Amino acid sequence: MDAALDYIVAEGEARGEARGEARGEARGEDKVNRLGILLSESGRTNDFLRSLSDKGLQKKLFVEFGLEKAK
Repeated sequence: MDAALDYIVAEGEARGEARGEARGEARGEDKVNRLGILLSESGRTNDFLRSLSDKGLQKKLFVEFGLEKAK
């Protein structure tokens, strides 16, 4: 009986973890896409392209455009 319960709990945790990862990934993609739109509308497409390979710059731009709070 304990083995069955352990299995059910482990399955539930695995499903919840996968669901959380998928949601987090989707939110991250949405944030990057929104940044791209905002920078493009501001005539700063080059900054967006640079931010794709420079995570520090990307973080600064997220804060600048209100997509993330400063830490």
